[in-house]
Amino acid sequence: MVTRLFLVYAVAELAVVVALASTLAFGWTVLLLLATFVVGVVLAGSRSGT
Repeated sequence: MVTRLFLVYAVAELAVVVALASTLAFGWTVLLLLATFVVGVVLAGSRSGT
């Protein structure tokens, strides 16, 4: 059940990325994904207490 739910989530996320790339442009999509990754790393670092 959990594996199937994770698969559905991964497919939905991939569909959103493809839709975003077709709406904006490939370069802007990569930039947005990179910015989201950096924000996630910063937030994870601040939660670790260092």
